[in-house]
Amino acid sequence: MTDELEITGPGHPEDRGPPTADLVAPARPCIIVLAGDSPGRALGIESGAIIGRGPEATMRFPHDDVSRKHALIRVVEEGVFELEDLQSRNGVRVNGVPVRRQALRFGDRLTIGNSVLLLFTQRDGLEEQLLRSQRLESLGRLAGGIAHDFNNLLGTVLTNIAFLRSLDPASTLGQEDIVETLEDSEAALRRAADLTSQLLGFARRGKYNEQPIDVSQLIEDVARLIRRTASRPLQIFVDVAPALTVLGDGTQLHQALMNIFINARDAMPTGGTIEVTARIGEQDRSSLVKSREHIVIEIRDEGIGMDEETANRAFEPFFTTKDVGKGTGLGLAMVYGIVQNHGGDVQVESAVGVGTTMRISLPSCEPVDAIVDGRPTATSEEIFVEARVLVVDDDDLFRSSTRRLLEHLGYGVEIAPSGQAAIDRIRDGDPIDLVLLDLQMPEMGGEEALKRILEVAPQTRVVVVTAFADDLRAQEALDGGARALVQKPFDVETLLRAIKGATD
Repeated sequence: MTDELEITGPGHPEDRGPPTADLVAPARPCIIVLAGDSPGRALGIESGAIIGRGPEATMRFPHDDVSRKHALIRVVEEGVFELEDLQSRNGVRVNGVPVRRQALRFGDRLTIGNSVLLLFTQRDGLEEQLLRSQRLESLGRLAGGIAHDFNNLLGTVLTNIAFLRSLDPASTLGQEDIVETLEDSEAALRRAADLTSQLLGFARRGKYNEQPIDVSQLIEDVARLIRRTASRPLQIFVDVAPALTVLGDGTQLHQALMNIFINARDAMPTGGTIEVTARIGEQDRSSLVKSREHIVIEIRDEGIGMDEETANRAFEPFFTTKDVGKGTGLGLAMVYGIVQNHGGDVQVESAVGVGTTMRISLPSCEPVDAIVDGRPTATSEEIFVEARVLVVDDDDLFRSSTRRLLEHLGYGVEIAPSGQAAIDRIRDGDPIDLVLLDLQMPEMGGEEALKRILEVAPQTRVVVVTAFADDLRAQEALDGGARALVQKPFDVETLLRAIKGATD
């Protein structure tokens, strides 16, 4: 099994003297991800590892060119390792040479398929202790920032609830102060949901709705929103080559670009110009992966700019140059996470008094006729469809609130607190049209519940609902028969659109 060490780059322990034996652990063999999913990860391999994209793999890479069980690293004897190709589709290379079975030496570079590059190396205990200390310090800053923002938002909601409870029972929802209270509460909760989304982007998770995205339309949508909300003279010039398409989550890419545009706008307090270009990029000679053409999006402003130290820290979580209360410091960290999660790269160039250029590179795909942006636009009345729904979730509050909403909209609703309870209900009761199934439950997980529900009643439509799931787990649920995946928290239009899509 692998052991994730959270290390950011290869080391050269042979270039240093031996560590003091009673202070640090001996060197440990590991694999460092140079290119692929989450570059920089370091994975311990003392007992070997299976590399692939399927559930059997102990090193998982959700890339189409990686087989489910692609390659095996085995321990021949203590300190001796061997790499074997497990009859993969796209082969294995060691230092650029195709192999079927090969002894490994520290420093070897392993290419898995066409898009994953790994370094076989070792780490000494002193490095691990230092990096662990740095990681804990970063987690402390992260936790402190999250606690500050969420306490403010939750305080708003709790205060509003206290106000509503204090009103005369004869009060009506149409009263001005009640309407304002509900609007403030909704705005606070949406900000909390946005903060969670930024955290997921920073964590390189949550690419749930991967589809072809028209780059021109994506940029125009963001530019139009910035123009509408600008409180100062602002010109935005867009120059996008035709037929540019990327494969990704439209909502997250929209959010990433929006954060960059907002930073560019805020860097010009008296107004100014933002220039945006998008082109097919020239192949980067330093790139570790050269198998796909990529699209380069550049966003240039003429704002106050950043010095070298600030630019170097721009993507750190909770690092911000804005005044207290005017920025969370998560915006560019989220941008970095989303772009990395889409197989791309983001760079910044800036100079004080000159301005800033943000450069995003994303893998391209075949052009599409329809524009996809991943955001719901229809109203709940337009997408309503009759169905009998079973809500399956281990959280009492989620079950009751979802049931209340769907019953108000005219659905017949039943609830189940676990996967087993849902299976028993479907087996023994009247037919259910649709199951809203939580992916993360104790005892029986959502994946197992999905499999068994479809075995009992193959005609049942299932929509998976989750507060957090990595890309591979979400995709496995969809491959396993789920008709759609909805991320918590969701609004009514998003939920109804998923129900309609699943029951059509």
